[in-house]
Amino acid sequence: MKRIYLEAGRESCARDQTVPRACAVGNTQGRLPRDHAGGVLATAVAIVLLGMAGAAGAATTPAAAITQCQAIDGRRHCPGEADTVAQSATAGSNGSPTQAAAIPAADAEIPAFADGEDALALGNASNALGDGTMALGGGSLALDRDATAIGHNAAAAGESSIALGGVATVFDYDANGFVVGQREQATQASGVGATAVGGGALAGTPYASAIGSGASASGVQSTALGYRAQTSSDGATAVGGLSSASGFLSTAGGYSSRASADTSTAFGYRARSDGASSVAVGDTSLASGAQSVVVGGVSNFGSITAATGLGGIALGSGAQSQSDYAIAIGYDSNVFPNAPGNTDAVAIGHSAGSFAPRTVSLGGFALASGDGGISIGHDSTAYNENSVALGARATTSRFNGDSTVVGADAQANGVDAVAIGYGAKVGSWVDDAWNRSASSAVALGAHSYAFRSNTVSVGDVQAGLTRQITSVAAGTEATDAVNVAQLDTVRAATSRIDGYLAVTPATTDATAASAQGQGAMALGGASSALGASATAVGFNASSVGQSSSALGSLAVAAGERSVAVASGSRAAATGASALGADSSASGVNSTAMGRQTNSIGENGVALGYNSFVRESGSNAVALGANAGASGADSVALGSGSRTYDANTVSVGSGNGRGGPATRRIVNVGAGTIASASTDAINGGQLFQSLSNAASFLGGGAAIGAQGVFVAPTYVIQGASYNNVGAALTALDSKVSELDARGGAAPAASRASVARLATARTAGVDATADGLQSAALATDATADSALSSAATATAIGLSASTAVQGTPTAAMDGSITPAATSTAVGTAAVANHITGTAIGGSAYAHGPNDTAI
Repeated sequence: MKRIYLEAGRESCARDQTVPRACAVGNTQGRLPRDHAGGVLATAVAIVLLGMAGAAGAATTPAAAITQCQAIDGRRHCPGEADTVAQSATAGSNGSPTQAAAIPAADAEIPAFADGEDALALGNASNALGDGTMALGGGSLALDRDATAIGHNAAAAGESSIALGGVATVFDYDANGFVVGQREQATQASGVGATAVGGGALAGTPYASAIGSGASASGVQSTALGYRAQTSSDGATAVGGLSSASGFLSTAGGYSSRASADTSTAFGYRARSDGASSVAVGDTSLASGAQSVVVGGVSNFGSITAATGLGGIALGSGAQSQSDYAIAIGYDSNVFPNAPGNTDAVAIGHSAGSFAPRTVSLGGFALASGDGGISIGHDSTAYNENSVALGARATTSRFNGDSTVVGADAQANGVDAVAIGYGAKVGSWVDDAWNRSASSAVALGAHSYAFRSNTVSVGDVQAGLTRQITSVAAGTEATDAVNVAQLDTVRAATSRIDGYLAVTPATTDATAASAQGQGAMALGGASSALGASATAVGFNASSVGQSSSALGSLAVAAGERSVAVASGSRAAATGASALGADSSASGVNSTAMGRQTNSIGENGVALGYNSFVRESGSNAVALGANAGASGADSVALGSGSRTYDANTVSVGSGNGRGGPATRRIVNVGAGTIASASTDAINGGQLFQSLSNAASFLGGGAAIGAQGVFVAPTYVIQGASYNNVGAALTALDSKVSELDARGGAAPAASRASVARLATARTAGVDATADGLQSAALATDATADSALSSAATATAIGLSASTAVQGTPTAAMDGSITPAATSTAVGTAAVANHITGTAIGGSAYAHGPNDTAI
């Protein structure tokens, strides 16, 4: 085995069955470059191993002259030449060339070197080290099996790698595309199966491909195609000048395109896909949101197409989707950024815009700015939340949500407003701004106008536009609309009273009548009936409560089963009744009848103009104009009559104010005279009782025809006396004379008793028990024992006085137990100070009471 060095320009191949075949081509004119872009000083010694075929072969000399040289101690030794520095190139542990110890002189020639079966090295200092390697070009290196390096300083260091190209000046660029530096770089393919084609191309990982001047592919199976195209992750692809694919399995296509996230795709000039699995297609397009899709370029206004949110989509020049799951389709369409969590907005159309989450804008210049708003139609606008604008230039409320507009140029200004039809309108935006717009109003039909809350308008009366509503089914519920057929039925039912009912139309719009409750009825402007079976008839009449009734202008029935009849009447309690203009019944079950009557007491009755029953007058009755009852269970009878105490009956005012102070009660039937009787007695009965009492006095005492008392005449010791007192005084004088004579109280009749010295008795079983007491007639009793100035007098059958204090008188079986009281008549009783009871069983209970 021998080393054969070929002269310049000559090639020799020797074959031998025992050694590999190798070919080497030298170039005496070439000079070894001092460096290359890979940082390796490429020097080589071209050693050709030729197998000797035997002596015959040795005797045979090729036509070309062969110079035999040897490498000794790193120097080449050739016959007739000075020693030159030799350098061998071997493959290092990482597959890249390793620099030898010696460097040749500047003008030294280093032959090509090929070592390996079918290896080929062609060019000054080229090296082909490995089976099937090929190094073509000065300083080229093929350093692993089946590697191919073609070009000045090209290096193929990986198995089956290909490096095609020479040294190139590679420029470095900043993010804006400006050159910031430059360097010399040789083509290198250092990975297994890597391919580098182009000056300065680098393929540094297995099966990577870098094609283009300065292209770099550093990911496994990555591909960089184009000037300075770069890949830095496995499976990445960059196609185009200055393109870059740095994400796993990412793809960048187009000048200066960039795919920086895993599985992202960017196509187009300066297209960028920075979000995972994102797609950006078009001039300067940007897909920075994960799984976002962008297709479009730069608009005339300089807006790029972009999708920055998760799952966003932007299609069209200048379209921008800036929220999660947002969609922007159309020239300069935009879904503007929202707060975190605000998603799912859609803007479709030229310059369509969405400013809030869950909105939809569809149409040129369509705009939705409220959460959940929908705007469909050219230049349509849904300003607030949950509002809908459908139609060209349709507009919802600027200040309130939940409005709906359907139709070109339609407007809905107000809360929950609805406008349907071309030019239909609810309220105005000025009123809306001041919170004065109609709420829940509906304008239905072209140019319809609704301006009141909770109304439905099918036209515009002010503009002379009205419509009929046809095909209306018969209403069945309380709030259903009725049709003409139903009205005809009502008209037929009411035709019988046409001659008895007339209503004057209002000159201005009046508030509608309202009725709420089963069987409730309200008739008249602004009337209202609230409650089951409630009835309100008349302008502004009001009935509140079950079965209440208010009839008349401004009449009010405000209690269950209450009744108010006439203008201004008011029944304000359960069961109350007010009948008459401006009458008022505010007590439970009270009654006020007559103009300006007022019944406040429970169960009270006021009957007559301006009569009243006060709150204290429960169960009281005031009957007559200006009559008034203040006491419980009292009765004020007659104009101006008054009661102040309970359980009294008054037929006058007592003071002359508001009515007569007193009145006579005439045509009184005879009352029953008995101990338990509560009947009133009349004048005839009183006359008879007084006559009877007068007869008991004797001495000619009587009651005259006019009720005048005819005084008696008593003759005592020859002297006449016309009253009982004078007679008693005279009698007392005479008795005193007897006392002086006998010292004992006189008893003038059988079984009569006079217990004190000045007591006098005259009558069977009469008793006088007290100083200056006198008992006259059978069973009469005068008892004032404890009085120092008692002058009790009992006259008549069973008459009795029992008092401490001032004089009393009892006649004919009557009883006067109180001071200064008088009882005349059988069983008559005067029970209180200054009381008077006249007549059989008459009873005067209180002070100053008179019972006749």
